[in-house]
Amino acid sequence: MSEFQGSDEHFKRLAIEQEKIQLTKFQGRLAGEYDQYIFLGRSIDRLGKRHETSEVEEFLMSRLGRKAFNLEGVLEGLIRKRGAIHWTDMGGGRGLAMRQMMLSPKLNHNLETSNIDINNYDLSGLKESEIEYLEEHYPGITKDSVKPKFILGNAENIQLLTPVDLITSVEMMQYLDHPIAAICDWYNQLKNGGLMIVSAEHKWSGWIRYEGTVYSDDPHPMEKVLEILEQNNIPFAASGDSYQPGRRFDRRLTREFCNLVIQKVASTYLEPASSVKEIWYNPSNYKAVYYEVDKLPIQVSREAKITSSFNQRYSEQLAGVKRSGKDWE
Repeated sequence: MSEFQGSDEHFKRLAIEQEKIQLTKFQGRLAGEYDQYIFLGRSIDRLGKRHETSEVEEFLMSRLGRKAFNLEGVLEGLIRKRGAIHWTDMGGGRGLAMRQMMLSPKLNHNLETSNIDINNYDLSGLKESEIEYLEEHYPGITKDSVKPKFILGNAENIQLLTPVDLITSVEMMQYLDHPIAAICDWYNQLKNGGLMIVSAEHKWSGWIRYEGTVYSDDPHPMEKVLEILEQNNIPFAASGDSYQPGRRFDRRLTREFCNLVIQKVASTYLEPASSVKEIWYNPSNYKAVYYEVDKLPIQVSREAKITSSFNQRYSEQLAGVKRSGKDWE
């Protein structure tokens, strides 16, 4: 089994798309940007105290300690509970957040990092002034000793060589052809008790849809995904907004979430169960992905299924998909 997955037609399509899209982007999020996307309660008052929270933050703090309200706190909490850990970032761009975390003496001796991306950006293309800025604010961040292992591949169907403790994905899901398959495959490659944290700026109900739906309040597949997770006692939390601590949270708001955390339960496996019927490219190059209406989006299995390869199943579920709006061919 290989971690490199660059030969299939979907990889080539995504690579062409992203080569064009990323020309206008920096691909260089630091840990602070990760915190802003994932931890929606990162509001700071003038005394430096947090005064808001979110379901994702409360979930992580309940399992990893009260300091797990940012990326560094999550990593520290995992190391405290599990010893040495492996963190994989899906679509991590230049891997700067990983480099930054590896600078921490609290983390670096117990942290292994790997960055999966469809293009190898690393530090190439950065201006001299940008390198100087990074070194001034985070001395040592450009050294090879803090560089994550880079794996060129399609994050949607990447097959890791070994299970990992933490998988993150920040502002990448909305570019994928089959985001539900990605969620399933990432979950299946976590160690027991491991965590998957996925964040996108826009509410998932707007771009993971059922075929034929039009309005934002129509049912959408991720609602059903959360329902299935709950029925199978797989711990998760979803956030769309932050709120005051102590306020009773309205779980109905989870249908409009943009962040999702799932914890791996031993001997449970997720399988994508419906095909993608249409992909629409919006003017910002995000995709609205439309799934079959009459099928459950995922299934939960209690044993590992020896089935066709990720690539074969992924290709089958994308076979004949209609594409509209914008295409890169």
